[in-house]
Amino acid sequence: MKIETQRLFVIPCTEETVKMAISQKYDNGPQISSYLKQLEEDSSFMHWKSEFNRLHD
Repeated sequence: MKIETQRLFVIPCTEETVKMAISQKYDNGPQISSYLKQLEEDSSFMHWKSEFNRLHD
């Protein structure tokens, strides 16, 4: 799932999107690691506690 506006794509933070971001050398800072740890403990955090925002090309 993703949300799209005229300016942005809002992409949920999932294990798959995190792996993609890491492979593209995205500087994800500590918040993504913290989110993944929380997700392991409580799956209700899935998708929208953290997200990636990307401008349209």
